[in-house]
Amino acid sequence: MKQYSKQGLWSLFLVCAFPLHLWTIILAFRDFSWVTERTNSWDAVGVLSYGLIFAFIESVVVFLAIVLLGFLVSKKWEEDRRNVMLGNLVLIASLWAMASYLFFMLNVTLPVRQLVSWYS
Repeated sequence: MKQYSKQGLWSLFLVCAFPLHLWTIILAFRDFSWVTERTNSWDAVGVLSYGLIFAFIESVVVFLAIVLLGFLVSKKWEEDRRNVMLGNLVLIASLWAMASYLFFMLNVTLPVRQLVSWYS
């Protein structure tokens, strides 16, 4: 039984690339106005393209890590089931990282539970 097919690898790469590129585009458009005001619009497009190149490299690294992780999954699973599980893993990790960065950008902290001193 084959571990991966060409179509399965391509689908898995697209799942790995989508959230990273979407987040990069959102952040780039957030910064587009001040870069345009600083220099010009083409400089802002250049900044966006550098971000997308970095997102592509990051997508390839995440894809390779997920493919290697896929070899640890049981061979009894059919390829579609394994790819869906690995894709969900990538999406959940990406959403978690996005939420963490969003909390950092908005300076939001989770409430800290008050510790009760039993000795006072």
